[in-house]
Amino acid sequence: MSTSWILRCIRTYHRLLVDKPVITKSVTCGILSFTGDIMAQTIEHKYSMNNNNNNNSQSNTWRILSRIDMGRTLRFTSFGFLIFGPSAHYWYRFLDKLFPKPTTQSLLSKVLADQTLFTPVAIVSVFSYISLLEGHSSFEKVRQDFWPTLKANWALWLPAQTINFRFTPPDYRVLFVNSVALIWNVYLASASASPVSKQDSLTTSEEIV
Repeated sequence: MSTSWILRCIRTYHRLLVDKPVITKSVTCGILSFTGDIMAQTIEHKYSMNNNNNNNSQSNTWRILSRIDMGRTLRFTSFGFLIFGPSAHYWYRFLDKLFPKPTTQSLLSKVLADQTLFTPVAIVSVFSYISLLEGHSSFEKVRQDFWPTLKANWALWLPAQTINFRFTPPDYRVLFVNSVALIWNVYLASASASPVSKQDSLTTSEEIV
């Protein structure tokens, strides 16, 4: 019973990928962005409570749930749904047309292009998008967190995208990315929500003056 239900879900999802690829990938990305941010906030609050030596697990669970910032979650979710999901769909289609041959050279070219062109733009976009919705300076946010985030991205996504471009059928590449991104989104949600340090803000102001 459960197996047949799973198979029906897989078939339905595949049909949606074929019939409505952009909206299907966007909704999938939004759902996983939502999940990633909830996981990130849960980890952040749990870590904070452990540092405060609060060992009441039942009480901690309710405290964590009550402290979830849904505004932050919805901002991050909307980025995945409105921006990253659609852009990733068209980007991977573009790469397949640019490097159509199933060769090692094409594989390495796709990974290199993805990690040096698309990824930096995506990181700047998410930081700028979240900062603008929060009413903060996107320049200072990007200046502070872009390079550490890009290095963390390469550690995870260079091998992940190599596997993706080598083994995953084109229609499922965004799904593969979104699945791995469930881990990445925990990091990215925390990074995009972290405040700009006062020292960086002062340094930036001095450089502008």
